[in-house]
Amino acid sequence: MAEECSSCRYYRTRASESTWYTAETETKEGECRIRAPVFTLIRLPSGNVTRGDWPPVKASDWCGEYSPVTGWEAAKKHEQAGAASRGGTSRLR
Repeated sequence: MAEECSSCRYYRTRASESTWYTAETETKEGECRIRAPVFTLIRLPSGNVTRGDWPPVKASDWCGEYSPVTGWEAAKKHEQAGAASRGGTSRLR
């Protein structure tokens, strides 16, 4: 198994509308959750909004802090991905 984001314990996929399309391949976008979300100030005409997000990553990206998913974590991530695509929450905690 390649040491890339898609098989890392800290990677979470985003909903299907967050998909990057390139000429070569379709790559799903996800979030790296190894650290706390980064808060940013968004300036809008109606006022400022603070928003917290985890850094976006592609499933094929990699870094030096890779940690493989264990068997139980794999089942949990699979369930969460399915629940997110259905607009619900995971049954596993």
